[in-house]
Amino acid sequence: MSEEKLYAVKNDEGQYWEFGRKRNAFLDLSDVDLPVTIDEDLAFEVARNTGGHVVTPVEEPKHAR
Repeated sequence: MSEEKLYAVKNDEGQYWEFGRKRNAFLDLSDVDLPVTIDEDLAFEVARNTGGHVVTPVEEPKHAR
C-alpha cells in the first residue's frame, strides 16, 4: 500500500484553509471540517493565492510492543 502525504495550508495567524467547504477561507482549526488535502499541487496553489504556507501534519510512528 502506498502512503499518501497530507497537506494543509496555514496563515500567519495560525488559521487553516478549509478544503471541504465552498467558503474558501482560513478558519480556526476547531472550525475547519477538512483542513487537509492529498493534492500537493492544490495545496501549493492555495498557499500562493492566499499568502498562506503549506504544512504537512506529522503522524507519530507506531511502536512495536
